[in-house]
Amino acid sequence: MGELMPKIARKDKEKLKYSLNKEQENYKENEMKMNYQNENQPSPKARRGMPPKRTLTSEAPAMTQASIKKLVANSVSTALEAQAANMANTDNTTRPRETPIARKFTYKEFMSCQPFYFNGTEVAVGLIH
Repeated sequence: MGELMPKIARKDKEKLKYSLNKEQENYKENEMKMNYQNENQPSPKARRGMPPKRTLTSEAPAMTQASIKKLVANSVSTALEAQAANMANTDNTTRPRETPIARKFTYKEFMSCQPFYFNGTEVAVGLIH
């Protein structure tokens, strides 16, 4: 029994030595990986900076004032033609569906507009609207 304890102690010692060696190898591998990553990546300060400014890669010339005016004139004339066509159409959505009927007023309502003090060119009915 005296010899059995030293054998167990030796085996445990060997296992411990083996596991320590493995731990050291893993540590060295991880350290090498970290060094490699740190060398090949930009610093955190560089990553947080502003992105590079974009440069214009197109070689198209800028528009002149004359071409802009021509574009505006063309689009306005197109819009006016479309509006005229829409108004000529009897089914258009912007045209009023019914014609407004003129309301009849009594003399009392007419006098409430104070036509004697009216100095404009409109008639008294224009005031009621």
